[in-house]
Amino acid sequence: MNNLILAEWYKLRKNMPYRVLCLVTLSIGILYELFQLRSDASNVSSMSLFVKALGGNEILTKLAICVLAAFFISSEYANGTMKSTASIGCSRGRIYTAKVIVFTLGAALLCLIFPLTDVALGSLLYGFGHLAQVSAVEYLYRTLGFTVLFAAAFSTIAALIAVSLTDNGKTIGVSIILFLFIDPLSKKLGAEFPWYQHLYNNCVFGLFSVPYEFRMSSHDVFMCIMAPILTFVVFGVIGILVFQRKEIR
Repeated sequence: MNNLILAEWYKLRKNMPYRVLCLVTLSIGILYELFQLRSDASNVSSMSLFVKALGGNEILTKLAICVLAAFFISSEYANGTMKSTASIGCSRGRIYTAKVIVFTLGAALLCLIFPLTDVALGSLLYGFGHLAQVSAVEYLYRTLGFTVLFAAAFSTIAALIAVSLTDNGKTIGVSIILFLFIDPLSKKLGAEFPWYQHLYNNCVFGLFSVPYEFRMSSHDVFMCIMAPILTFVVFGVIGILVFQRKEIR
């Protein structure tokens, strides 16, 4: 198992689309801070800009995971890597588990680039600053921690789509449609079906922006921890079952 994880980690580090995604995300973070120089910086701090940037990071997180799933998982069907990996003698369950572990780690690191760049560069330009509603340091660690947790949950969903469709274009298209349009669609469905609204409010999609609020109740904290963990486990198991029955050519 360790060898499988190390092999997947090596492939991720050498994956050119992953490197490009990291550079693009880093560039977006730098450009975002530089654009703020055009405004009045007298009342601006790193944390105030960080709060404003969280909405953009939510979209970047989803898009990055969708694209990475296509070029790290689906592409291996086309180039024959998946067939070679499946023929080495290890069980498909272990192969998929190793791939998802590394994919999740890579996605989590990718999703941290924009906020960390925002904080680091913003601190140099404007100072770290403070928040009136809550401790700035506490808020920073909390949002970053939940970003990693939700990125892990979204990764297993994207991995399931990728291993099911086995095609780059289809994986990107289906996952982006799901990740970006489920929120507005759920709001409309929730207005018609109260049970669906309750379900959506307690799933990872409905809870994703809750940690960005300055104050969280104990119930919110519990749900924002349990929902991603359960999503990771459930979709991880489903992914293993699908991969075990998937024909690899």
